[in-house]
Amino acid sequence: MAKATRRPGKKKTPADYEAVRSRLEAVVAKLERGEGTLEESLALYEEGVALVRSAHGILDDAEKRLEVLKPQADGSFRLEEGAAGLGQAADAPGSEGEEGAAG
Repeated sequence: MAKATRRPGKKKTPADYEAVRSRLEAVVAKLERGEGTLEESLALYEEGVALVRSAHGILDDAEKRLEVLKPQADGSFRLEEGAAGLGQAADAPGSEGEEGAAG
């Protein structure tokens, strides 16, 4: 019954998030007006739930991108090696990314 909101290989961007949020606001406004039929309202509600799930997915992806940025001594940030697999923690215990780091 669960629908996949993200396709492998297609990254959601902040622009996607803005579009999702904008559509969600429109859906909520229509529901609050209560002008549609019950069937229309149910369809809007279901669309709203899917939009919320999509927005959460986009935000989760953005959070994962932030987690792979490593602060440097000069105040800048470096993208951790192997960050292409954003679903994996780059700084997990036993991670190879910490080897050879100057302290």
